[in-house]
Amino acid sequence: MADAFAADAEGEARFRQRRRYLAWRRRLLPIVAVVALLYAWSESIELFDIKPFIAPSPQAVAAVLYDRFGILTCPVLSDQF
Repeated sequence: MADAFAADAEGEARFRQRRRYLAWRRRLLPIVAVVALLYAWSESIELFDIKPFIAPSPQAVAAVLYDRFGILTCPVLSDQF
Protein backbone atom coordinates (compact mmCIF):
# COMPACT_ATOMS: atom_id res chain seq x y z
CA MET A 1 0.00 0.00 0.00
CA ALA A 2 2.83 2.37 0.80
CA ASP A 3 4.50 1.59 -2.54
CA ALA A 4 1.34 2.59 -4.42
CA PHE A 5 1.30 5.93 -2.61
CA ALA A 6 4.98 6.54 -3.41
CA ALA A 7 4.43 5.71 -7.08
CA ASP A 8 1.46 8.04 -7.13
CA ALA A 9 3.54 10.85 -5.62
CA GLU A 10 6.23 10.29 -8.25
CA GLY A 11 3.62 10.36 -10.98
CA GLU A 12 2.16 13.54 -9.54
CA ALA A 13 5.61 15.16 -9.50
CA ARG A 14 6.23 14.16 -13.13
CA PHE A 15 2.79 15.49 -14.06
CA ARG A 16 3.47 18.86 -12.39
CA GLN A 17 6.90 19.10 -14.02
CA ARG A 18 5.39 18.39 -17.45
CA ARG A 19 2.69 21.02 -16.89
CA ARG A 20 5.32 23.63 -15.97
CA TYR A 21 7.34 22.72 -19.07
CA LEU A 22 4.30 23.06 -21.31
CA ALA A 23 3.32 26.37 -19.71
CA TRP A 24 6.77 27.85 -20.36
CA ARG A 25 6.75 26.47 -23.88
CA ARG A 26 3.33 28.00 -24.52
CA ARG A 27 4.64 31.39 -23.36
CA LEU A 28 8.06 31.25 -24.96
CA LEU A 29 7.31 29.93 -28.45
CA PRO A 30 5.27 32.96 -29.62
CA ILE A 31 7.98 35.32 -28.38
CA VAL A 32 10.69 33.36 -30.18
CA ALA A 33 8.57 33.27 -33.34
CA VAL A 34 8.05 37.06 -33.35
CA VAL A 35 11.75 37.72 -32.75
CA ALA A 36 12.68 35.29 -35.54
CA LEU A 37 10.20 36.92 -37.91
CA LEU A 38 11.54 40.41 -37.18
CA TYR A 39 15.11 39.18 -37.65
CA ALA A 40 14.24 37.52 -40.97
CA TRP A 41 12.43 40.66 -42.13
CA SER A 42 15.37 42.88 -41.23
CA GLU A 43 17.95 40.61 -42.81
CA SER A 44 15.93 40.14 -46.00
CA ILE A 45 15.66 43.92 -46.43
CA GLU A 46 19.44 44.25 -46.20
CA LEU A 47 20.30 41.12 -48.17
CA PHE A 48 18.07 41.85 -51.16
CA ASP A 49 18.59 45.64 -50.98
CA ILE A 50 14.87 46.37 -50.97
CA LYS A 51 13.99 50.05 -51.24
CA PRO A 52 12.24 51.63 -48.22
CA PHE A 53 9.19 52.70 -50.23
CA ILE A 54 8.57 49.06 -51.21
CA ALA A 55 9.13 47.46 -47.82
CA PRO A 56 10.53 49.49 -44.92
CA SER A 57 12.78 47.89 -42.35
CA PRO A 58 11.38 46.94 -38.94
CA GLN A 59 13.54 49.63 -37.37
CA ALA A 60 11.98 52.29 -39.61
CA VAL A 61 8.48 51.05 -38.80
CA ALA A 62 9.22 51.10 -35.07
CA ALA A 63 10.68 54.61 -35.32
CA VAL A 64 7.58 55.95 -37.10
CA LEU A 65 5.27 54.24 -34.60
CA TYR A 66 7.24 55.78 -31.74
CA ASP A 67 7.29 59.25 -33.30
CA ARG A 68 3.57 59.25 -34.14
CA PHE A 69 2.26 57.38 -31.12
CA GLY A 70 0.18 60.35 -29.98
CA ILE A 71 -1.42 60.79 -33.40
CA LEU A 72 -2.21 57.09 -33.65
CA THR A 73 -3.76 56.79 -30.19
CA CYS A 74 -5.71 60.08 -30.20
CA PRO A 75 -8.79 58.72 -32.07
CA VAL A 76 -8.83 55.58 -29.94
CA LEU A 77 -8.70 57.48 -26.66
CA SER A 78 -11.31 60.05 -27.71
CA ASP A 79 -13.89 57.30 -28.40
CA GLN A 80 -13.56 55.84 -24.94
CA PHE A 81 -14.39 59.00 -23.01
